[in-house]
Amino acid sequence: MKVTDIGAKVQTDALLRLTKNQLKVIAAIAMLIDHIGAELFPHHIILRIIGRIAFPLFAYSIFEGSKYTRDKKKYLAHIFGLGLICVVGYYLFEGVIYGNVLITFSLSLLILYSIQYFKDNYVKSTKHRLFGIVLICGSFGLAFFLCQIMYIDYGLAGILLPVFVEFFDSISIIPQNIRRLIGFTLGLLILAASMQSLQYYSLLSLPFLAFSSGKRGKYNMKYFFYIFYPVHLVVIGIVSMYI
Repeated sequence: MKVTDIGAKVQTDALLRLTKNQLKVIAAIAMLIDHIGAELFPHHIILRIIGRIAFPLFAYSIFEGSKYTRDKKKYLAHIFGLGLICVVGYYLFEGVIYGNVLITFSLSLLILYSIQYFKDNYVKSTKHRLFGIVLICGSFGLAFFLCQIMYIDYGLAGILLPVFVEFFDSISIIPQNIRRLIGFTLGLLILAASMQSLQYYSLLSLPFLAFSSGKRGKYNMKYFFYIFYPVHLVVIGIVSMYI
């Protein structure tokens, strides 16, 4: 194979890969379609089917964020803070406490951080190992308790979806991208089994993740995604009032 052919092949492979930003844009579009279907066109099931890929793509990005973000506390604070604002807003307009998907992901992060602390400090001392176990049990217990007393989007299975990736990420004998996809697939199957059959379409998110480059992309679009979630809900809510 000529050098020019190798260069062309590498360039083609790169074009076939999806950056993290592109995956989040796909997830945001799918979420928008899903919520439009739920609020405005409930009889068009195809809109809900398309929307099934949104939560898994965002959940996988939460796992990656827990691993690679520079400031983990700030990352959690942003997601939980915005989720709490949405909870308050929903309560003011609907009179119901609704644990939106950002609350789901906040609980995911608590468990992920606990597991990562245990892994990072396992060899240090028995004290660190015990504290790690306490953190894991405490964060999982909190998630389980909240799911019992209030509605949390996607329930306990949804909270644990990114956690399955973390567990399988420790199996070093399997290539990283494969072991992560295996863990994520298992989590998706458990999530689908705990919900209605429509959720099995969430498996359609796997090809997108299989083609992920693992790179962020050219632009920092973090705040766009933070803003998009509440804004699109408000817009859809206003539209639904006039239809």
